[in-house]
Amino acid sequence: YKTFTVDGNGDITETQTAYLPEKRLVQFGELMLDQPEDMKIYDNLMYIADTGNSRIVVSDVDAESVHVIGEGILKKPVGLDVVNGSIYVADETLGQVLEFNLAGELVYTFERPTHPSFGKSAPFTPSKVTADDRGNVYVISRGNSNGMIQLNKNTNNEFLGYFSPNMTSVSFITSFRKLIFTEEQLSRMLNIIPNSPVNLTMDDEGLIYTITPQDNNNALKKLNMAGRNIISTRVQDRMVRGVTVGPYENVFTVSSNGLIYEFNREGKLLFVFGGKDTGQQRLGLFTQVSAIEVDDQNTLYVLDQSKGEVQMFKSTEFADKVHEALILYQDGNYLESKDIWEEVLKVNSLFDFANLGMGEAHFREENYAEALESYKLSRNIPGYSDAFWELRNVQIRENIIPFLGILLALIAGIKSFKWFNKKYPIKVYNDFKDYIKDKALYKQLRYSIYFMKHPVDGSYGIKREKQTSNLSVLIIATLALLIAVFSKYFTGFIFSTVRPGEFTVASDLIITVIGFMFIATATYLVCTINDGESNYRQLIHGFVYSLTPYVLIKPIVVFMSNYFTLNEAFLLSFTDLIIFAWVVTLIFVAIRELNNYENKETIKIILLSIFTIFIGLLIIFVLFLLVNQLVDFIKAIFREAVYRIEHK
Repeated sequence: YKTFTVDGNGDITETQTAYLPEKRLVQFGELMLDQPEDMKIYDNLMYIADTGNSRIVVSDVDAESVHVIGEGILKKPVGLDVVNGSIYVADETLGQVLEFNLAGELVYTFERPTHPSFGKSAPFTPSKVTADDRGNVYVISRGNSNGMIQLNKNTNNEFLGYFSPNMTSVSFITSFRKLIFTEEQLSRMLNIIPNSPVNLTMDDEGLIYTITPQDNNNALKKLNMAGRNIISTRVQDRMVRGVTVGPYENVFTVSSNGLIYEFNREGKLLFVFGGKDTGQQRLGLFTQVSAIEVDDQNTLYVLDQSKGEVQMFKSTEFADKVHEALILYQDGNYLESKDIWEEVLKVNSLFDFANLGMGEAHFREENYAEALESYKLSRNIPGYSDAFWELRNVQIRENIIPFLGILLALIAGIKSFKWFNKKYPIKVYNDFKDYIKDKALYKQLRYSIYFMKHPVDGSYGIKREKQTSNLSVLIIATLALLIAVFSKYFTGFIFSTVRPGEFTVASDLIITVIGFMFIATATYLVCTINDGESNYRQLIHGFVYSLTPYVLIKPIVVFMSNYFTLNEAFLLSFTDLIIFAWVVTLIFVAIRELNNYENKETIKIILLSIFTIFIGLLIIFVLFLLVNQLVDFIKAIFREAVYRIEHK
């Protein structure tokens, strides 16, 4: 198998091997496993829920010294945990959680809670269990979506309540149905209930980790004592089944198809490896995984339910270096982790965590230029912003005097030139300026500024006075198009939405032009059937001249984005908001004045235009599907004809 990690863009990318399969445990002493469901490592011993044989198998890590717990008592043990010398077993058939001591003696049985707050119809079918140092037991009950069941044996199996229930997610379609459906129709809809976790574990600090495959980005949760999730992962796997916590506060999850994920304590993906065994019986691949565990040496134990075996994985030198540096980094020892990160980067210069660690180390050493580069490689925007802030302050202190001197000299030069030209007119310069001002195109382009300030009179000039031309419209539209592309690819790194090295200029130009013409045409068609007085040419001119604020101000925003940090982000956002509001206002006034509408009529026209655009896009989508089906049909006929000719 290959090993992958996630880069700063959120893409899965291949990296060096992090874990190697060491051996496979098939036979435990004289015993064989049958459909094992769960496993725990405690005091260098493996505790395996041998579900098919209705027992708990206890073995050393070499599968040589073996004994059995719960034989004759258990029916279908599907979950277990070992905490402070107590073995907790969730038995699905018995509908109980049983507590054994390490000698295998049954010491307590947790029955279905009888407290009214548990719910009369709430099922108690334990599937997974864990416990803390205070005697609190947390149970996942199959079919119970209210949350984890919290019990306490010190208070005679007292039901303490449901812990951290998952939230329901309601789709837009469901919300829409609730608005329009009758009570009878709603009663026939399926009830919306939250997804239930399928597994859980607890770390040394008492934090509970749960797995809920259907919750996509929140499939893995790290719950504090208040039941609040404190991490967020970006990996989606609907088949994830097992979870465990390692010695570096690293979290491992495994899917039933054998993919193993390792996260740091903040939920960032470090590595993913393993996979499905398609029948070759290859070491490191699996058929149907049900559990994963890790010991104090960060050795992984993966339980294959279908094969009834355990596979062990050892971390490589590369992974050990990552873990060593990561534990220092997570504790804030950035300088101490620097040398180790450098060793990691010698092996993989694009490993994001290493670049992030180097960025933090350089920042602490006040090497802001190097920190900037490392943060950029790791796509860490906050770190990049902080480093750029410091670097900019240094540059301002060093260059403020020369900059002010140049600025004053430039202002003085312009003032002097104007004074000299006024007192001693420069014929060539003045003749050229007068020549330009007399040109119709210059006046038409300059009219865009007047239109921007006085849209009512400006619309009259477009409609009655022919203050614009097709050429001036083409120039302004071309500038707006180029600025749109320019802003996409030349906005500063901190505010850019484009991945480094990604250029789709041709498609950007085509989509922008077609989109603009589609919107303008839809608006014109709606105006035509609603007694609008403008023709297509006038409406296009009004739309294009309405883009003047964007053409004049947006380049300044793009320029400043390369010198602003996150601390000044609100200035850019506010300026973009002003541009948007200004352009929308100009378009509104242009539609109203060019068509001689009132405000209410104009609002109606705009809403109808939006609806027309939506219908147009829907028609294009349907035509696209039909054309695709037609092409596939023609290809199928052609392949059939070729096949018959070849076999005739």
